[in-house]
Amino acid sequence: MTAPTIQAPHTAFDLPVYRPAVALVETRWFALLHTADSVREVTAGQRARLAAAGWEITPIYEGVTTSTLLADKDGRTVAVNANATGAGSSLSISVW
Repeated sequence: MTAPTIQAPHTAFDLPVYRPAVALVETRWFALLHTADSVREVTAGQRARLAAAGWEITPIYEGVTTSTLLADKDGRTVAVNANATGAGSSLSISVW
């Protein structure tokens, strides 16, 4: 697995990506990552990264094994979902 290199347009509107993580699937508007970190660590880290980049965050659900965040900036919306995998967490990022 390689380190995530989220393709444009993600970088074009300051979409921060959780680190450390590896990219499992990556397209122009979607990324699926995996990390050894817990859902709570991923959620807190992604929330902090989005806020620091000026995204307005709306938490939808935050639990021990799953979480969902929505964030808006400059007419774009991002959905960030974290789910426990047994060996860390998967993190999906969708942009529209």
